[in-house]
Amino acid sequence: MWSNDFLAIWGLKGKTIFFSRSVPSRLYDWPPLSFSHPEYPLGIPFLLAGISFLTGKWDDHALALVFPCFQAATLAALYGWLRRRGSSRALALWAAALVALLSPLYSAFLTGMAEIPLAFGLLLFGACLTDCLEDTDAGALRRLACASALLAATKNEGLYFAAAGFAVALLSGGARRLRAACAALLPALAVYGLHVAWRGRVPLQDFDFGLFSVARLQEALGAAVRLPGLAGWLGLAAVAALAAVGRRDAAGDRLLLLSALGLAAYLLLPVFAVRGPSWLVETTLARTAAALAPLAAAGIALRVSRLDGSSGS
Repeated sequence: MWSNDFLAIWGLKGKTIFFSRSVPSRLYDWPPLSFSHPEYPLGIPFLLAGISFLTGKWDDHALALVFPCFQAATLAALYGWLRRRGSSRALALWAAALVALLSPLYSAFLTGMAEIPLAFGLLLFGACLTDCLEDTDAGALRRLACASALLAATKNEGLYFAAAGFAVALLSGGARRLRAACAALLPALAVYGLHVAWRGRVPLQDFDFGLFSVARLQEALGAAVRLPGLAGWLGLAAVAALAAVGRRDAAGDRLLLLSALGLAAYLLLPVFAVRGPSWLVETTLARTAAALAPLAAAGIALRVSRLDGSSGS
């Protein structure tokens, strides 16, 4: 694993925790280490350090295998959930195959970074949220609570997605919407509260919410429009067309709404970037937005499956 964020953030913290056998205070209160983003959650460093503890040594070459395992788990969850929801075997396989080939997400550079685990957590969160709202099985509420905690422990925006899930649940019909809303948000708040209690409230390094201006918003949106290029826009148009031709499906529509809320946040955040909107768009937007792909693929596949009345055949 060789990406800048692995070396400077996730790997540095995991290795420090492993060799220190603790979480030393220098990780979040020592100015020379401020480049490692003390405000980030510690789920991935704990995972890397925990595996190293079990194996008895820190071997970041071997630890790289964790990330293909996350990819395999994501694809298996996508396929299995679509089949359980009535999609045909062929459609579920196509959805998993297309997600597997998404190079902005599943690349060598992103091995060791947070987007691959986040994509897994987002898919679980969205799937469990819809299961819980529709009362598909007794374990849906527990799975949703676990997915919420996983999101908050993985990246800062995990708390935002938990809040978005809370809003989606409240806006949905059904007697279980309040329970689903609480299960979507409260575990994430608990994880965030544990981080604050442990290390105090650490300010965001890259953002200043007092920087908003219309000019910065225009710069951010302009950079986002230029980023995909012609090939990228053609691909996005094909995805939009797939979503549009599908029939309405309550579960699929909720997943797409959650994906849209995530994309809106990723497009708006560069407005507040300390280093400038264009810088954040050019360096992070493609990979962060790519983490939404498995979630969006599940929603689109459900809508498409309704075209032929697919019921698991």
